[in-house]
Amino acid sequence: MAGRAEEAAWEAQEEARNVKQSVLQHKYATRLRSKVMESKVEALEQQNQDLRDEVGQLREQMAQMFQMLTQTNAVVTDLVNQNAAGYAQNGYVVGPSPRNVRDPPYGMS
Repeated sequence: MAGRAEEAAWEAQEEARNVKQSVLQHKYATRLRSKVMESKVEALEQQNQDLRDEVGQLREQMAQMFQMLTQTNAVVTDLVNQNAAGYAQNGYVVGPSPRNVRDPPYGMS
C-alpha cells in the first residue's frame, strides 16, 4: 500500500507539473495571439488613416475641378452674352429656335 500511495503521490506531482506547463504554454499562446491581434489592428488603423488622407486629397482635387468648371462656365456665359449682343447690334434677330419645323423628305423639295 505504501508503494501505491507513493505512486499516486508521484502521479499527482507529475500531473501538477503537466498542468503548470499547460497553463504556462496557454499564457504564452494567449500573449502571442494578443500581439498578433494588436499588430493586425495597428495595420488596419494605418490603412484607415491612409484611406482618409487619400479621400482628403480627392476632395481637394474635386474642389479645384469644380472651381475651374465654374470659372469656365462664367467665361462661356459671358461670351454667349457678348455674341448675342453683337448679333442684336448687327440687326440679327435672336429668337427661339423653331421646334416643329421639318425638312421635306429627300427628293421632295
